[in-house]
Amino acid sequence: MEQVVGQTLVAGSSSRPQDVYYWARNKDEGSAEVDYCVQLRNKLIAIEVKAGGIREMKSLFSLLKIDPQVVPIRVSWDQLQVERYRHDGLQYEVRSIPFYLLERWKELIV
Repeated sequence: MEQVVGQTLVAGSSSRPQDVYYWARNKDEGSAEVDYCVQLRNKLIAIEVKAGGIREMKSLFSLLKIDPQVVPIRVSWDQLQVERYRHDGLQYEVRSIPFYLLERWKELIV
């Protein structure tokens, strides 16, 4: 499913392809990787593709600890929702977008 999400993100702009990146922390600091990072307006959007629950997103929370301004998104089979989660004493709101609504991700995170 990660590849489908990546292709949808790249193709997501009518004028030009979306620049899509990923984030990885140095291995000597402990392994962590976020599937996709894209810029929307002046915000960095971090996207994790997950079949499981929100508690399995340690890498995403590692990135948020470094930069709390990042907008976290989880793409999964779950319903469209905003989940609140506390990790290492910090509170985050993670937007969960189901796969079938992925093409509309930009309007859903506003």
